[in-house]
Amino acid sequence: MKPLKLVLWTAAVLLLLASTGQAQRIVSKPLVQAPDPLWDSGKEQFDKGEFAKAIEIWTRQVESPPPGLSREATAQRLFMMSVACFRSGQYEKATEWGKKALPLAEAAEKELAGQRPTSQIMAARLALAGGGAVKRTDCLQVVWRSYLMLNQYPRVAGLFKEAIDRNPNDDLLFRLLSQAAMEAKRPEEALAPAKRAVELNAANPGNQLALGRAHYGRRDYDAAVQALQAALAAHPAFTPAQMALGQIHLARLEFAKAAEAFGKAAYSPSGNPPESLFVNACRYYLGRYDDVLAGTDRLMGLGQEAAKRPGWLGMGSLDIDATTARALQLGETGGALVTLLAPQGPAERAGIRRGDIIATLGGSPARSQKEIGERLKALGQGSPVKVGVIRQGKPVELEAVPGIPPALEEMMTLVPPEAAKATALALRSLAARARGEAEEAEKLATAALTAKNTLDLAILAAGLSRLDRGSPQAARTVLETLAPESLPGALLHARIAQASAWLKEGNLDKAYAAYLLADRPIHPEWKPLWGDRQAFLQAIRPRVMERIRSAVELEKKGRLQEALDAIAWASLFTADEQEAGQMRNAMFALVRKMKAPPAAPEESRRHFVKGKLLLKDGGLEEALGEFRLALALAPYSEELYYNSALICEKLKAYGEAIRYMTVFVQSSTDEQATRTAKDKIIEWGILLEKTAKEPS
Repeated sequence: MKPLKLVLWTAAVLLLLASTGQAQRIVSKPLVQAPDPLWDSGKEQFDKGEFAKAIEIWTRQVESPPPGLSREATAQRLFMMSVACFRSGQYEKATEWGKKALPLAEAAEKELAGQRPTSQIMAARLALAGGGAVKRTDCLQVVWRSYLMLNQYPRVAGLFKEAIDRNPNDDLLFRLLSQAAMEAKRPEEALAPAKRAVELNAANPGNQLALGRAHYGRRDYDAAVQALQAALAAHPAFTPAQMALGQIHLARLEFAKAAEAFGKAAYSPSGNPPESLFVNACRYYLGRYDDVLAGTDRLMGLGQEAAKRPGWLGMGSLDIDATTARALQLGETGGALVTLLAPQGPAERAGIRRGDIIATLGGSPARSQKEIGERLKALGQGSPVKVGVIRQGKPVELEAVPGIPPALEEMMTLVPPEAAKATALALRSLAARARGEAEEAEKLATAALTAKNTLDLAILAAGLSRLDRGSPQAARTVLETLAPESLPGALLHARIAQASAWLKEGNLDKAYAAYLLADRPIHPEWKPLWGDRQAFLQAIRPRVMERIRSAVELEKKGRLQEALDAIAWASLFTADEQEAGQMRNAMFALVRKMKAPPAAPEESRRHFVKGKLLLKDGGLEEALGEFRLALALAPYSEELYYNSALICEKLKAYGEAIRYMTVFVQSSTDEQATRTAKDKIIEWGILLEKTAKEPS
């Protein structure tokens, strides 16, 4: 079941938006509802995952609400009911409760929009609204996600059409519609509403983010980067945009750039940046194995003693003064106002509530975000500490146990906690294997693969471990479960491993077919990929030499097409560019001897035609992938080298464009086309130098 996403960064975004808004007046009323034991008992069941029991308790509450319950609290309860139904798989019921909450949430937001407090009061109220009061967007999301679980996207489109008809200039609705289309795997339908959201409010980074994600879904990476950079230009600390930018670099196998973007995304309210799984994946492919082990130490609570590691409470806060506290009817004392609570985090488990003002931690004053961060660093993890709060003007003492900060992907709900641990285990296994620790690598890979919700790196680690143990069939069985949308680095690595497995089983045709899918430039700095590919090429070397000797004999007998096919097969497995150049020269020499141009294999033609169609539709990255496959099957085709070079130009991959066009110049007998190609190579060389000098 796909979990409902809980966005923990809402308050930070709202604060950024609030800081630019006009000062407004506030209605003087408490923001935090008084405790309700019956409702809280249902919340306890909800937190335990007993959604059916929570629904049973809450149904009585929502049908007969206690007197004096505010509109905001009523909306919150209806929304929680919809979430409980969603989590229990009752999607139709989830839509019913979500739709009941929606008009109440909309009315509350309109009331808030018309109020005029001081700027700090507005910031605090918005932050609390983002964390405590349910928003119309919350209600919309649970409804449309329920429709998606029912495979009813037309109802999603209808839901947003009704909302947009009521508010045609609301950029948020267009942004959410784009998000819904992306989650329904309909990137083409996500693009138009994202563009409309940007037209209505280009200054909102969330709109630029939606546009970037829509372009990313269509594999238009340059347009995606442009949109994300626009978001970051307005708000450099906008974490989701940094994450999306990192994912684009990762898709392009730009591991250093991806690591930089993911590193900038790391953020924690306590001042203790959570480690990123994506950062550690990039470190692994860059050969920084010690850094991977250190990073996953922190993810898994290993390494440094708990008492010496900074603690994490799982809460966000906003510094407010006494005037703001009084205006919000939170008491007479300013301090760090709790605005966010991580679900089932240490703070929530301790009983800390949104709207509390932190006064002390471990007996020492902690009345600001800075002081809280300093105290958590001093207190460490794992030991109970007293937390003094001011709740509606009265002091309350609680006890919390600071824990380990989750991975960034967990905090953004990109990766469930159990999958995060499996991924950390897999990364440790891969790093151990690269360091020659085969036994440790196998143990960790097994643990990663048997964990709940395993991800692609766990599958890769297990497959590589089994291959190293001499079990190629078992390795293939695992690696074949890797999904096509897996991390590109892991997918490429798995294809090389599959080719190695087939070769060890003696199936040369299958090894060729598997390696064909991995035929793209691999750089020496990608150490594990480079190392495993070199090992495969060394293993298949005797077969390559056999084909080359066969080609020589076939040429002597005048069987030029067969000789060409033999060298074309061998050229897929060249050890370096020098050897590749020698084989290309041999193929071009054979082509010139032939009375008619050689016919490309049918499979090569199929990839070539598919690439041309993708090119017409604007799918540059995908078109280049098809041309690469066509070239691997017919590495003597002038047309393919020329077209591949032009696609690389459009992708601003000037180095690869130069490489393809240089081969075209070597093979072409058309003097005019050769002159044009040489001019292109000079132009791209200048652009390559210019790009290298520009800051990333």
